Amino acid sequence: MLPLYAQVHAARQRFYMVTPFLLRWRSSFERVTAVFPLALYERGRSTRRFISPLVYTYANAETQERRITVPPLLFQRSSPNKDVSVLAPIWWRFHWKDEGKRLGIVFPLGLRYRNPSESTLVVLNTAFTRSHDRAAQRWAFHFFPLLSLSRFGPQHFKWQVLTGLLGREHDQARSRWRALWIWTDPS
Repeated sequence: MLPLYAQVHAARQRFYMVTPFLLRWRSSFERVTAVFPLALYERGRSTRRFISPLVYTYANAETQERRITVPPLLFQRSSPNKDVSVLAPIWWRFHWKDEGKRLGIVFPLGLRYRNPSESTLVVLNTAFTRSHDRAAQRWAFHFFPLLSLSRFGPQHFKWQVLTGLLGREHDQARSRWRALWIWTDPS
């Protein structure tokens, strides 16, 4: 049987316990405090952690990483190469710093994705994509299901109505038509 109160002192460690509610442990490099079942707090040389039924936090000074979680609604993580923020189910944001990519979602309204070569924006039934290379001049616009416009080069242009029921594509000296979802041979 455990005693109601315990206390231990060693050379570089201290331990206190009040059964079953409180636990406190200290050493020269770490401290832990727990109030059961409400919370746990841990502090090391470079890390800090707090855990409760409502909140979880973590921070590490060496790796520059931080996490905050409030289940099931909020999740946030930050590190030198990645950031993640979620306010479920409405807002989601991801950033991969080392790859230069970003993704943002506002559910159910739309999303935005960006990488080093292009960006995409979707809002309800409208989508727009464009290249970051000005020489390529690539872009596309879609208003689903009525209209689709795109350009894949300086001399290129393509349009379609009703997802390809009728359309035309022109590229330098060539052009072709689309009728009933069938493309004609380029002329």
